[in-house]
Amino acid sequence: MNILAKSLFGILASSATSERVFSSSGRILEKRRQIIDGSNEQSSEDIQQLNLSEKGIPNFWQIVLKNLDSYDYPMQSLDELCLKYLIDIRCKLHPRNSNSTSFTLEFHFLPTNPFFIETILTKHYFIRLEIDDSNQYRKYDGHEVDRCYGCTITWKPNHNLTIRKRNKRLRNKLTGQMRLIEVEEPIKSFFNFFSLK
Repeated sequence: MNILAKSLFGILASSATSERVFSSSGRILEKRRQIIDGSNEQSSEDIQQLNLSEKGIPNFWQIVLKNLDSYDYPMQSLDELCLKYLIDIRCKLHPRNSNSTSFTLEFHFLPTNPFFIETILTKHYFIRLEIDDSNQYRKYDGHEVDRCYGCTITWKPNHNLTIRKRNKRLRNKLTGQMRLIEVEEPIKSFFNFFSLK
């Protein structure tokens, strides 16, 4: 399980608590977003005091994701180029039912992103809150991610960061003639986080 989902477990203790926390923190998160993207009004004193050369905090989310210690999808050098277009990460909590709750992590990208078409990539998590008696082999150790689903990424031509294309030589068994074919190999990437599993 990844660190982004783990960090939300403290908040997901009860539906009432989480709704109160998420609603009251909305103003704080909006202010944070404005500071990061530079859309808030800062005085010239603040700019001089913080030694800011430009508005906002460039590459904020890229730096945050790069510095996560225990993250299941480590960032590769090619991922860094794409994550420069990441402008916000949001969590949307969904209503709780009898024995589970769920939330969606939304990764917002600039529309000028040259790597894929979508501006929002999502990962939906289902959290098991109580014992599920339907499966006798499944023990209950407290709140845990029961299942999660990513989204489909529509990569622009020759910009897919989750595969590597290479030429492979094949020999015809009958004629012995060599030919080259292009094969795609999966590679490690931060964007495997969004796979549909």
